[in-house]
Amino acid sequence: MAKYYEHPTQYSDVEWAARVQLAGVYRVFAHLGWEELIYNHISLRVPGDDEHFLINHSAQLYGKITYHVFEGITVHADEGERILASAGDKQVLLLRNHGPVVIGSTLAQAFSLMWLLTRACEVQLATSSMGKAREIPEQVLNHCVRDSLNFNPKYGAGEDSLAAMIRIVERQDPSFKR
Repeated sequence: MAKYYEHPTQYSDVEWAARVQLAGVYRVFAHLGWEELIYNHISLRVPGDDEHFLINHSAQLYGKITYHVFEGITVHADEGERILASAGDKQVLLLRNHGPVVIGSTLAQAFSLMWLLTRACEVQLATSSMGKAREIPEQVLNHCVRDSLNFNPKYGAGEDSLAAMIRIVERQDPSFKR
């Protein structure tokens, strides 16, 4: 039996590292309660290969905003093209009556954007339960965007946050590294 830190020889070091990180993110999603049984996916382009994507198989459990009309289960390439067109230059796309699609230049950036979107929705929902929300001045909002360097790929784009979350799930069960 292979030790958890060894990888099969058919994968390059870069692809294996991407596979392990993606498996860790699936565990993090499960840890945060973000899984939807078998009905959502996290996909990752293998670094250096524009045509090679990693995505979980269906039927397996894994323990700037714009909108797009939900068309049902996305299994047709033409809907993927429409989703990308709807996203435009935005990194977060909300499928009406369905849920988010988050696009990051790295898996860590996509995770961080998903976390931020989820928290913003939770805070907005909690705030709305207390009555009319107080408006945040636009100047304050602009400062927040400018100062959010942790989401910028130039400054790590959430690598530290994702690494911390992966350490949590690794302590619980490191088998995803196999």
